[in-house]
Amino acid sequence: MQKVSGLWWGPALGLVVFACAFVSPLRAEVVIETVTVGNPGNLGEWSGESIRIDDYQMGYGLSRVCGSVNYSFEIGKYEITAGQYTEFLNAVAADDPYGLYHTFMFDGYYPCGIERLGEPGSYTYRVIYPTWLNRPVGYVEWASAARFANWMHNGQPVGPPGPGTTEDGSYLINGATTNPELQPVVRRPGATWVLPSEDEWYKAAYHRNDGPTGNYWNFATQCGALPDSGSMLNGDGDVPSNDAIEPDAGNNANYYIFPGDWGIGPPYFKNEVGDFENSASAYGTFDQSGNLWEWTDSWPNLQGVPGSKRVKRGGSFYPFIETIYDLHAAARNSDFAMSQVDRHGFRLARVANDCNGNGVLDQLDLRDGTSLDANYNGRPDECDIAAGVSQDCDANGIPDEAEIGAVSPASYRWDDGTAEMPVGLSGGGSIGWLNHFQVVQGRETVDAVSISFDLTGIPLGTPVTIGLWSDPNADGNPADAVVLRSVAAVVEAVEMRVDLPATPVGPAGSMFFVGALMSLEPGWQPAMLDRNSDHRTSWLVSRLSSGSIDPANLGSPENTMVPMADHGYPGNWLVRALPRAAVTPSDCNANAMPDACDIAAGTSSDANQNGVPDECETSVGVDGSGLPRQVLLLPIRPNPFNPAATVRFALPARGRVTVQIFDVAGRLVRTLVAGARDAGMHEVLWDGASDAGRAVPSGSYFCRVQTETGSASARLMLLR
Repeated sequence: MQKVSGLWWGPALGLVVFACAFVSPLRAEVVIETVTVGNPGNLGEWSGESIRIDDYQMGYGLSRVCGSVNYSFEIGKYEITAGQYTEFLNAVAADDPYGLYHTFMFDGYYPCGIERLGEPGSYTYRVIYPTWLNRPVGYVEWASAARFANWMHNGQPVGPPGPGTTEDGSYLINGATTNPELQPVVRRPGATWVLPSEDEWYKAAYHRNDGPTGNYWNFATQCGALPDSGSMLNGDGDVPSNDAIEPDAGNNANYYIFPGDWGIGPPYFKNEVGDFENSASAYGTFDQSGNLWEWTDSWPNLQGVPGSKRVKRGGSFYPFIETIYDLHAAARNSDFAMSQVDRHGFRLARVANDCNGNGVLDQLDLRDGTSLDANYNGRPDECDIAAGVSQDCDANGIPDEAEIGAVSPASYRWDDGTAEMPVGLSGGGSIGWLNHFQVVQGRETVDAVSISFDLTGIPLGTPVTIGLWSDPNADGNPADAVVLRSVAAVVEAVEMRVDLPATPVGPAGSMFFVGALMSLEPGWQPAMLDRNSDHRTSWLVSRLSSGSIDPANLGSPENTMVPMADHGYPGNWLVRALPRAAVTPSDCNANAMPDACDIAAGTSSDANQNGVPDECETSVGVDGSGLPRQVLLLPIRPNPFNPAATVRFALPARGRVTVQIFDVAGRLVRTLVAGARDAGMHEVLWDGASDAGRAVPSGSYFCRVQTETGSASARLMLLR
């Protein structure tokens, strides 16, 4: 690393444009590297204007105890860079009503290298030189930083700023553009990516990472013994230097030393993030002393009283005589939320939700299948049950509301951020997106798919075909894919769920595709949204000729297939494939509790001990002997099952009965009962084998009880 001087002004680099079907800027996923800040329950220390060093007032914020945090969290290892912020602008600021971009980012005296091209409604953005990409973005007001956090929370969507992109998520901003409007904005419950609070920021920067102590450094470079005599202003005592040399000698920061000693001079003024590689904080963050003032989501007032200003921390490169004091832990400072100046930047934190205490983030537990999310609320089921958010009266680990509502536990799901590729066929045609997966043990059947649509590119009501395909050669190429299921649907909302008949996608270890096909009108540009963690390769399938893409013939010579991974594009639509039909116990009295739990709790009586609440049997008719007036098939237990399930049924009179198991295609698998039976309750065991005695594969099956006077059916799930 070398100090840089000289003029910045000069011609911008030209862009090389390749002709292709993709009409919007290519976007890359923004990946924020984080460090974990542990030692929950640590003590804080005093910081603020009451502290004077060298007779200098430390900052402009009332003194308070800072740095005490009673939970572990993650914080960005580096400040948000110009390259990362440019991805954000290209995703949401084609028309920039909230001023996310400032022209001084390009032509200010202390720029950050981001140039805007085009006209309102079609703006695009670029970083003019590669040497600017990894330097921190400046000229960012608090509101823009919070909108960036919302965008990250929402999965990096593409579309105009608004709900689902920038205006909700971690913060409910709702179009606020003035300091008074932004005053009440607070971090929302369930927030993921956030601006760190002042305490979170302070702890990550200055705490010594030595347990739940109140021990702090004075600077974020792990230094800070105050001088016995002399002055910090003169470099006396243990203070950072600004020696931008390679290799970094340690205890360095990018700040101005009067007179004329820049850490990083023109044209950049800011160092590349992490350039001072041996000058990290005790938790491993970089540049929390110097470079740029960083926003927090805290107000400077005591007791968290809302105000028009937000706390900023860390000091900057800016040429003040007393810059060194701004880097000090005692220097509380703040500015108006709409202040957009050259020395304002930010980093993000991530709330480390680990509700089950297994040391793994909840979203990773759900993605990897360690935990289930049967009620589809984004939290592991065991946490909902433990917290009393959900009931689990039968103690099977599945929230009651999910069992009754037939909501399936989620699988083959990804939540780690989004990459997008708008695609346009100028003359119309058909388009398809497919994701490639490996079947996981216990998730061999799919019964629903959820998709996120970019409604700026396609209108509501657009027909779409949702499909599942096997990959018989396990080669990741859909040209020979065999359709397992295709369902016609229409685009109803930004995110919609399409339920499918339970469809086995193969035994564990085999491969399958999930995807969607649609026809395009001229000029449509649907965007593929993808949280790209579980899938292997994504494919784009297009057809320019008349007619739509046949799900049963993806390999048609009229179709063109492009493996997106080979082209460096990670993206498809967000597709959540759900692993199995829910356990669906009866809730015949519609009280949001399974019938078996009603009986066990005494809420309902069961005089004939057939597992059905008496008040429900009266609806189908029960004679004086307690016998049903028609055949009853009671809930199969357990369901899902492995290795065997018990089928219970009740007959109104003696007669001939058959109990048979069928697969989802309607083929007979096993006959369990064939003959005469007395009136009353009966049960029979199915061991998961066919009539030939061979074990059948995992998947959905149907049990049917047939008598001379009627029949009853139920679905059951075998999980090998």
